[in-house]
Amino acid sequence: MSDLAYLHEVYQAMQSGNRTFMQAAKESMYFYTGGYGTGQWDSSDISKLRAEGRPPLQLNIILPKVNLVTGIERQGRTSYRARPVEMNDDNEAKLITSLLYHLENNQSLNNVFSRVFKDGVITGRGWVDLCVEAGEYFDSKISIRRESWMNVLMDPEATTPDCSQWGRLARTKLISISKAKNMFPDALRDVKNAEDIQESLIGEESLTGIQLGDKYKNVDPNYGFKRMEAYNMDAHRKKIRIIELWEREYEKEFYLVNPQTGRFSQEGFKTKRKANEAIRSIMERPEMEVAPVELNVVSKSVPKTYVTVFAGARVLQEKTPNPYKHNQFPLIPFFYTFEDSGDNVETFGMVENLKDPQREKNKRRSQALDIINRSPKGGGIFTGNKVTADQMNRASANGEWIGIPGFKGRISDFMSQWSNQHTALVPTIASFEQRSDFDAKEISGATDPMMGIATSSTESGLAAQTRIRQGMNTLMEQMENLVTC
Repeated sequence: MSDLAYLHEVYQAMQSGNRTFMQAAKESMYFYTGGYGTGQWDSSDISKLRAEGRPPLQLNIILPKVNLVTGIERQGRTSYRARPVEMNDDNEAKLITSLLYHLENNQSLNNVFSRVFKDGVITGRGWVDLCVEAGEYFDSKISIRRESWMNVLMDPEATTPDCSQWGRLARTKLISISKAKNMFPDALRDVKNAEDIQESLIGEESLTGIQLGDKYKNVDPNYGFKRMEAYNMDAHRKKIRIIELWEREYEKEFYLVNPQTGRFSQEGFKTKRKANEAIRSIMERPEMEVAPVELNVVSKSVPKTYVTVFAGARVLQEKTPNPYKHNQFPLIPFFYTFEDSGDNVETFGMVENLKDPQREKNKRRSQALDIINRSPKGGGIFTGNKVTADQMNRASANGEWIGIPGFKGRISDFMSQWSNQHTALVPTIASFEQRSDFDAKEISGATDPMMGIATSSTESGLAAQTRIRQGMNTLMEQMENLVTC
């Protein structure tokens, strides 16, 4: 039986390791979409601006740059083709190529990969879910679809983008109670409300009795029952959180090897005795009398993947070996940028480094507009009885110059003119705003050559093509990451 405390500790450790990315990724998505007019501002800044009567302007310079990069990926789409690796792989390669064409026509694979690429451009990570599902006519069908970056937690100890080297991977979703009971009828047979998953089945471990923090030092000691309750379910929407935890373990197996060719058998054996029995079975074949082959037994440490599914205090699926022969995690990652900084790994998209230029542009435009709105439209203050009370009110309220026909008076009658000296700051603010536009181009790599903007009216077509190709070099690594994911 699976250790419920162990499962929750592992999952919380993965949450802790992915927390910085998740917060930055969510903010990046708001910077791209605009968050309905407030996504690019901090809540404290919005409150301050509104208290001062200033609008939180958003002049989105990130969205067109992201769309440019994703448009380049869509423009460079190619058809799928499987290539043989060994001499006898030709027929299999042709079969796989035909299968890929079939999947493309039925599932629009290009659109799936383009959407995953867009997730990577914005947040830094995109995920492809590859699985086999039940078909319409009691057969099986291959399903390739996008998985949201918000639902997947990568191994916090990963040092390579190759997930075949990771120790863990987790996927989580809030699912309606009715759907969850249909998927796991035995484990959830007594669940009627979302709160019921916090109580275990009879004879099983309860969440209230779990002591966390013994196995993983980075587990929050305050990670108690109430916090788990808030995360594990949404009672208002009648949904529960299903957690799918994939783990990779290394086990010793025995393989058959041909010492002359160095080739190993595709499948291993749990014991050496079973491997020797397999050799004896092979040697009894008629073809072995014509062309005998020498076979030996060797042991290897091989990775094996397992999956456990749980929700709250319920283990919905006990630890089970990977049902797929490829023995890999079913989620394939795409990283826009994957950098190992030594102490930790940083994965980020294009938007991450565009946040400061975007903030600068928004704040400078809001500041300039506020100065212009608050500046007087001209006017002055006169001494004595040179103007009427109504004229003075108009001058004070609307900032108007008051014309006095036939006025003749000394210069001392004019006391002072309202100051407009602060309006000279507007050109300076505008120059800072223009600089943020330039910085955004340089940081994102979406420069004028990539956008097809000519440097001069006399530029030749050949020169323009050369500049565009040169500008494409800034995205070479990201495009290769998509191909190899």
